[in-house]
Amino acid sequence: MASRSQKTPAPAPHHRCDAGQRKTPTYDRHAVHDCQPGGLPDGQTRQAQTPREIQTHRLNQYRIMWVMVFFDLPTDTKKDRRNAASFRKKLLKDGFRMFQFSIYLRHCPSRENAAVHIKRVKMNLPPDGYVGIMVITDKQFGNMELYFGKKEKELPAVPQQLSLF
Repeated sequence: MASRSQKTPAPAPHHRCDAGQRKTPTYDRHAVHDCQPGGLPDGQTRQAQTPREIQTHRLNQYRIMWVMVFFDLPTDTKKDRRNAASFRKKLLKDGFRMFQFSIYLRHCPSRENAAVHIKRVKMNLPPDGYVGIMVITDKQFGNMELYFGKKEKELPAVPQQLSLF
């Protein structure tokens, strides 16, 4: 029989970062430790975001962006008309919708996603004409007032977009 004077072995640390850094292991399943990729230095912990917080952050009106492309392209020659039609078709293929005759817009879930679509527009620029690109937040877009004649028209509905990575 073991006598009471003998020490029992200490339990294994809960996390690698617990070894020698904390006397009591933490069992918080939401804690992010420095042993995890992207963790905090000096053994600090922080609360990870819950799925609800992540969803709220993703749907934030200041995070969601609208990319507007407006252009004035020459249509004098057959080649100019072909270039203008090609540019317009490429915008439609990339998910832009016609807002007015020479203004197309696209809903983007983040600034990073908007940058990808802006890059695509720049790659497809026609050789002649004027093209402008403007990025606004969903909050700014929601403050826009639209009229059809003297009757106020509702803003286009925000598309339900699924981002796959």
